[in-house]
Amino acid sequence: MNNEEKILSMLETLTQGQAEMNGRLDRLEAGQAETNGRLDKLEAGQAKLEAGQAKLESGQAKLQVGQAKLEAGLNETKLTVARIEVEHGHKLDALCDGYIMAYDIACATRSDLAVIKERVDTHDVYIKILDRKL
Repeated sequence: MNNEEKILSMLETLTQGQAEMNGRLDRLEAGQAETNGRLDKLEAGQAKLEAGQAKLESGQAKLQVGQAKLEAGLNETKLTVARIEVEHGHKLDALCDGYIMAYDIACATRSDLAVIKERVDTHDVYIKILDRKL
C-alpha cells in the first residue's frame, strides 16, 4: 500500500469515526433535550408544590385565628354560665326559703284550723244541748 492509499484509508477511517461521533453527539443532544424537558416539568411541579404549600400555610393561619376566636368565645361562655349559675343559685335559695315559709304557714294554718274545727264541734254539741232544753 502506498502513501496515498494509506492516507485515503486513514481519511476514510477518520470520516467513519467523525460520522460515529456526529451520531453520538446527535443522541447526546436529543438526550439533553429530553432531560431539559423533564427538568422544565420538575420546575413547574415544584412551583405548583410551593404555591400549594403557601395556600396550606395561609389556611393554617386562618384556622389558628379561628381557633383563637373559638377559645375566646368559649371562655366568655364559661364566664356567662358561671354568672348564671350564681344568679340562679341565689334565686333558687330564695325560692326554697319561700317554699319552706309557705309550708310552715300551711302547717300552722292546718293546726289552727284543727283547733277551730274542734271548737266548732264542741259548740255544735252545746247548741244541740241548748236546743233540747228549750
